[in-house]
Amino acid sequence: MQITYQVNEKDYIEAQRLFRSVILPLPRRIARQFMQAVGSAFIAVAIFLFFSGRAAANFPAVAALLVCGIGITGVYAVFPDFNARRKFRADERIRREMTLDFSPAGLYARSGRMETDSPWKSFAGYAESASVFLLFLSPKLFLVFPKRAFPPSEIGPFRDLLRQNLSPMKSVRNFSSTSSS
Repeated sequence: MQITYQVNEKDYIEAQRLFRSVILPLPRRIARQFMQAVGSAFIAVAIFLFFSGRAAANFPAVAALLVCGIGITGVYAVFPDFNARRKFRADERIRREMTLDFSPAGLYARSGRMETDSPWKSFAGYAESASVFLLFLSPKLFLVFPKRAFPPSEIGPFRDLLRQNLSPMKSVRNFSSTSSS
């Protein structure tokens, strides 16, 4: 099975989201979602107070609530995608055309400047979203394979190949237990 593709900005942002959802331990993922909800609640309360006419009496408090809400929401909801977009645009290596050959033995990859033949045992695991596959080399290093690069009839066989040779990544703790074996 062979694919040739270039990662685009949308693929890269989706890969970063998947990476965060897979690698971050559950308590940390829950804390991030909770902080996004808190930031959104601050914004909603500030807007409610403003439109209900109660903001005039407590304008500094309402303004502080709004600023804190925007700040918290920005840090936990907007900044990760902004940062991924910035990294994608800054590093041309991410955008290079890649040709990959997958087989029961492993993965053969080549681009303009590199060529590698990696057996499946050199990968730590995989993850999948609606639009990308990630192949992990370590807890923080992964390869992105956009599903749009595969003919529709090849996605299922590729998924089966991953399942036969690798375990799904779950968290950093899961990685350390699988990497020692």
